[in-house]
Amino acid sequence: MPGPARVLPAGRAERLRSLAAGLDLAPAARPVAAFDFRGERLLFGLGTRLRDAADATARRAGVPHSTVLLAAWALAVGRRAGRERLLVGTEMPRRPTAELLRTAVPCAATVPVACELEGGVDYFLRGIACAFSEALQYADADDPDAARAVGAPADRFPFRPAAPQVTFAARDELLPESLRAGGLTARFHHGHPGAVTADAALTVLRWREQPLLSLEFACARLTRAQAAQLARALRAALTALVTSSPHTPVDDLLETPAARDEAAAARPLAVPLP
Repeated sequence: MPGPARVLPAGRAERLRSLAAGLDLAPAARPVAAFDFRGERLLFGLGTRLRDAADATARRAGVPHSTVLLAAWALAVGRRAGRERLLVGTEMPRRPTAELLRTAVPCAATVPVACELEGGVDYFLRGIACAFSEALQYADADDPDAARAVGAPADRFPFRPAAPQVTFAARDELLPESLRAGGLTARFHHGHPGAVTADAALTVLRWREQPLLSLEFACARLTRAQAAQLARALRAALTALVTSSPHTPVDDLLETPAARDEAAAARPLAVPLP
């Protein structure tokens, strides 16, 4: 049986609370509607060339490929919202028993990761990895208490899994593409219930074979066109990360030629489910 839930320390709660508020992904001219949990999603690919470049960058920096994607997401969101420091609610593995370790389910908790957009590329990536490791220590914290301590918005508490308004999940690390049992082969398909708990949620559905990502967004916060812009911003940020030198300042990343070309291309993002 799992032990009692960890209590979020007051010092960490205070630090996270200072980063939790004021993240607005929509233009200032658009009125902010009440959060009603209605949502949609965009599916988009990255291509094998960008995947391979992300893998190479991850190896160089000594971090998982999911850290590179989380860093690109934090960079895209931070630049859009005008923030240098922000929280990204990130799925953490939560399998406290031997039985759960053998179970093919995305058993996870969404925990706020403090992302700071600073330093050169490799310094930035390692900082995100360290922030993830720090947050992992609190994956077993009591969710409602942690959300209350950090300052979850009143219109989403207690149903929201974490205080951050944006989330990230490397689902490819939690679920295999398929399972075999005897003579049967089962393949996972990722549906969408039409409800969301964050303003914008990026999920890596598939990575090794034809990378596939999902961007779920709250209809009260973003239009579909704005969500598509955010997905393009993510791809531009990832392109900048993996095509720049290890010491390129984060502040200069989105001004690199590769990032500008990626943003200007504005190629269609949505793809059908395989």
